[in-house]
Amino acid sequence: MLLANSLGQVGWDMARLGRYKQALRYCQQAVRILQQIGDKHYQPTVLDSMGYVYWQLGRYRDAADCYQRAVELCDELGDRYRKALAIACTGD
Repeated sequence: MLLANSLGQVGWDMARLGRYKQALRYCQQAVRILQQIGDKHYQPTVLDSMGYVYWQLGRYRDAADCYQRAVELCDELGDRYRKALAIACTGD
């Protein structure tokens, strides 16, 4: 899980630097690992980062899909705060 968290953080950092293709690769790796180990708690955060990257790349459908997956996971986890953030991003 530590590796997935690190990859997700590096992905977000790359996104904030405008290095979107690199960011996407890191985030995709993080999500794959989190899905493999069944960790749903950090997935919404990484999916949010991926949504942001897709949005910046003009891939709006992919961005909306990531945000929707994050909403669904937050709903499962009962995390209303992060759910609200993901819904707000979907609206953007």
